[in-house]
Amino acid sequence: MNFGNINVTKTERRSRYALSVAIGVLLAAITPLSQYAFAEHLVKMDEGQAQASVLTSWSQKGSKSTFTVRDGEDPREIVELINEEISGVKAKVRAGKIQIKGKPLNELLPLLAEINLEEEEDFGALASVSFDADFDSGSSLRAKKVADVNKLLSDAKVVAIGKVLGVQRGKFPRTLVMVQILRGPKGTLSTSIKKGGKIKFEPSFTRKQGQVDWEIPSNQVNAGAWYTRPGDKVVIRIGHALKGAYEAELFERR
Repeated sequence: MNFGNINVTKTERRSRYALSVAIGVLLAAITPLSQYAFAEHLVKMDEGQAQASVLTSWSQKGSKSTFTVRDGEDPREIVELINEEISGVKAKVRAGKIQIKGKPLNELLPLLAEINLEEEEDFGALASVSFDADFDSGSSLRAKKVADVNKLLSDAKVVAIGKVLGVQRGKFPRTLVMVQILRGPKGTLSTSIKKGGKIKFEPSFTRKQGQVDWEIPSNQVNAGAWYTRPGDKVVIRIGHALKGAYEAELFERR
């Protein structure tokens, strides 16, 4: 993904964050925390039709069905789940994809839709980390324009791409998010934030007279972290180290 190329959709989405802040508060208030503690089903079923989820595509050739796994997931872990949960099939990893024998594809898909890929251990680790008490003074980063946000997210030395595993919320908009790194930064942070690692991030906010300044686009972008869900893909501009976590100067859902 080229972070230097910004299309209209991304720009429009950022401009809507100010309005979505209030919606995010309501959503967080009415959604059970357990919903955020678990990842998706391997396949989603919508009115009897299979939709991509952890498994993103599939095909059948003869007696074998082949499945493509979403980036960042461990196909070996998924194979173990399939062999444990679905009787009469044999699943294995081949060339990074999952092959299943024993049932035709049209029977497999509804069965795969009943299997959850759980992240309980990771969410427990997230819950064990408290917010940094010294981190409430606000961010030194002041992205006053959408163009500033675009530029800041294009710096590969301090920018990572990841997948949300769990969310812990304090007083709005304060959020702590556990992220599995899909692509790490290329600068000095690369030694501590690597592909496959599971890192906790706390988005920062610029304040005015003690209150979050919602006129600043970077604050609007970071507010989206409040209602992220497991499986969301995110782009993070990494700030300084906190207690058991890192500051996210920018935290954008993609």
